[in-house]
Amino acid sequence: MLQNLAAAQAAALRATPNFQTPAYKPSNDTLYTNRLGLDLHAKATQDVTVNVRLLMYKTFGSDNDSAVTGSGGTPFFADRVGVFDGTIGHVPSSDFLGVDRAYATWANIAGEPVWISVGRRPSTNGVPSNLRLNNERPGNGGTPSLLVDYAFDGMTLGWAPDIDALPGAYAKICYGRGFEAGISQPVGNTLRDTDMLGVAVIPVDTDPLRIHLQWNHGYNIFDFPVMNNTYFGNTAPAVQLGDIDWFGTGVMSTLKNVGPGTLNFFTEFGLSLTHPNDNVSANAGFQGLMTGRFFDPEAPTDKTGWAAYVGARYDLPTKTKLGFEYNHGSRNWITFAPAADDIWTSKVGTRGNVYEGYIIQELNLKPISSYLSKTFFRVGYQYYDFEYTGSNNWVGAPQRISDLSGAEMQLLAPLKSAQNIYGTFEVKF
Repeated sequence: MLQNLAAAQAAALRATPNFQTPAYKPSNDTLYTNRLGLDLHAKATQDVTVNVRLLMYKTFGSDNDSAVTGSGGTPFFADRVGVFDGTIGHVPSSDFLGVDRAYATWANIAGEPVWISVGRRPSTNGVPSNLRLNNERPGNGGTPSLLVDYAFDGMTLGWAPDIDALPGAYAKICYGRGFEAGISQPVGNTLRDTDMLGVAVIPVDTDPLRIHLQWNHGYNIFDFPVMNNTYFGNTAPAVQLGDIDWFGTGVMSTLKNVGPGTLNFFTEFGLSLTHPNDNVSANAGFQGLMTGRFFDPEAPTDKTGWAAYVGARYDLPTKTKLGFEYNHGSRNWITFAPAADDIWTSKVGTRGNVYEGYIIQELNLKPISSYLSKTFFRVGYQYYDFEYTGSNNWVGAPQRISDLSGAEMQLLAPLKSAQNIYGTFEVKF
């Protein structure tokens, strides 16, 4: 038995009676989508380049996101309760063509290996997700997808020294704004801007070996994003719940001539540390940052979570690519990856296990454009095994799903497991 609140509003949670919903198997037999991406790259002046990416991700037969967010009924995951800034073009919705990236980069400043970049950041689809998506490896503007998959607005200061012992090495400091609070109010709760600061050190970045170290700090984490959702109504941040630290490291490698093909593999590890303040969210049953149950506040305490992510892809001479990935998240693991292209929920934020296998078959067709054009089919299967509630949600304390008795109130209906079979036809030119 699952128990859910009848209604939640942005201003405050109304004390309407809750109701019990018998356990059931939600399903969508077929979901068709169409995605368009336009990448623009221009050299504006010497050492200054501009990059723009426009995205549209439409659901067949619909002009909204209800088919994947559950906005017409009970949502299941916080990163799929609606489409909001940072996820537009990454979660199927309407034919709206949004700006996913738009940034200018000034390199070789004062003749030194230093660059600055300002604008809507290339902080989506980072390593190692490029293997599964059959994309080229992101350059030095990318972010590790285990920690961040979100279209941030911000800036970067980078340095790429030429060190023989550390080929391709670089480091950068990144800043992004996740929520602009606007003009402060003289009375009541004064919201602050939600910002993120990151430091990345990549000691080696070559085809045979890439190693990265990452630290991010999220300031003034909000309770709800700005969005319009049928179930929750018009929502916006009402209170800030505290800060979060993230630490991550990963290794990616490409080994050629392994049998008849090439082996690509990776391993990633992440830590999340939450630092709640004394605030709780009236929007979410008076729960805090990873603390409290519905209408049952608890003293704010720091929570540490961890996640591991491994995978491999084997590329055959026939342009067939076979891949497998596995990731596990602990009870208190939280990431910031709502723009991941997984339909159910961002798999790297799962508190439990996710298994995925896929096949990519590129067509042996001669490219017409000068770009690295390719046409391919991609077929895959995902299996989610959820061990705790609240995957991809930092509001409220996770509960072991196997211990739920039906008496616990839940803002989002918990799922025990989920499956997704997908197939795509993709043209990149």
